[in-house]
Amino acid sequence: RHKLDSISDTVKNIDPEIRVELHAEHLDSRNILGILANYDLLLDGSDNFPTRYLANDAAAIAGKPLVWGAILRYHGQASVAWSGHGPTYRDLFPSPPAPGTVPSCADGGVLPSVCAVIGAIMCSETLKLITGIGDPLIGTVTTYDALTGRFRDISFGTAEGTVPISELIDYDAFCGAISDEAADA
Repeated sequence: RHKLDSISDTVKNIDPEIRVELHAEHLDSRNILGILANYDLLLDGSDNFPTRYLANDAAAIAGKPLVWGAILRYHGQASVAWSGHGPTYRDLFPSPPAPGTVPSCADGGVLPSVCAVIGAIMCSETLKLITGIGDPLIGTVTTYDALTGRFRDISFGTAEGTVPISELIDYDAFCGAISDEAADA
């Protein structure tokens, strides 16, 4: 079963009045800006670096906030990137890790409760941005260590010499990943 159908059904079961818009295409440099144009913000809980950089760059170009979270094994992190209002994901991580240096969730595993914690933080950040309450995690990444049960906030700023993002690139090539098209060749 597709994740898209599963989450849509879950949301509709919670509140049948909610209108769910499904986008059943692979998100890439050709379509993300068109899709993002209809929304106020972007949430990214992707499990790969090409999509994380794509989401960051598209949100920066669109001038929209990006709420992102990442998890692996017993740890997670979450933040808000919003170009023009503070640093972005690229300020924290200017370049992706070398291919093969970070295990995938499939290989490394994830403690399910870490998903719940980071997901809850992402939901809170989204609600804060939508309603205008509180202080979003702009310029702060919150990390969670399930093995100790502790959180840690790490402040970061706009990297010196940062060039504004003005176009989308080939993110598979940028991250050293093999694209689906290259794998099929």
